Amino acid sequence: MKRIINKLLSLLPPFLLDIAFRSNGEHRFRTALTYQLRRKALRFVRRPDKFQKLCARLHHRGRIMVIREVFYPTTTFSCYFVFEILGLMLFCLSRHQAPMIRLNDPDIRNINWPIFFQQPICSDGEVSQQVNDCPLLCSPYKPSFNILTLSQDEVRFWRLFAQTLLKPSAILSAHMSRDFSFIPSPRTGVLLRGTDYIKLRPKGHPRQPDPADIIDWLSENKHFKPLYVATEDKSLFDACVQRFGKDAVYANDRVYLDAAYSSGEYRFVSEITSDALRSSCRDRALQYLSSLWILINSEEVFFALSGGSIFVYLMRPSLNGLYIMDCGFYD
Repeated sequence: MKRIINKLLSLLPPFLLDIAFRSNGEHRFRTALTYQLRRKALRFVRRPDKFQKLCARLHHRGRIMVIREVFYPTTTFSCYFVFEILGLMLFCLSRHQAPMIRLNDPDIRNINWPIFFQQPICSDGEVSQQVNDCPLLCSPYKPSFNILTLSQDEVRFWRLFAQTLLKPSAILSAHMSRDFSFIPSPRTGVLLRGTDYIKLRPKGHPRQPDPADIIDWLSENKHFKPLYVATEDKSLFDACVQRFGKDAVYANDRVYLDAAYSSGEYRFVSEITSDALRSSCRDRALQYLSSLWILINSEEVFFALSGGSIFVYLMRPSLNGLYIMDCGFYD
């Protein structure tokens, strides 16, 4: 019965949903908005030409909806920040306005959008008088850990949407070029989530495999000798070196686990103050995104679910050569 009701609601035009749910509390309104956004997403992916034409038309007309605030309760960059912005971008486009990100929260100035990505459709110099502020702080419909349970059309949409609107900034592109210069190709990439994630086992987040299991998995299935390891956990990097040899394993500056962290002195990566982490949140975010783009451009990639792996899944041009270990979720 619930499925039938959901299907009927999804067929209602947006203005009727607004009228039906506006007076019945935030929860129902967000539920209605989810149906609106999902319906718009499915229309876009079934007619990708229509999506591209809308983007071009909004760029020409300069109708802008500015995202000034976002619900993101931390000052450390993560892919969930990107996913939240993607959801807000979809809301802007559903209102036939081009999204522009100008976050004004001083607490996230070191991880602000323009540092890492270009404006999705219109540049800052193309803003007209037709500017509205986005009324949402978070979107009820966005990429998340459930990406593998979505319908094929929804997965196709989020991949199309992310690959169209997420374009590296000049700062990030320069950082990526430096990292790409010393990593050979063709290569195998692996994303190993460690440190605070495994230590804290956050409820509802994807369970991470035992490092020995994923290294055995690599040994049995990888086809290319050079191995790029995307991890912030030096113990995981060292385990790969021990198995595959020092000359065959590569990483960038993200490997920074120290003895003090191993002893349990710290709870989160952001609390580590060793020499390896004297860089700013901004620099660490650039290292993180650069490591993900190396995976996106690797011939084959192995990972368990996490925010970073979902980003790779969305941005990778082809899903061929992508191997996912599903270990369930932390209780």
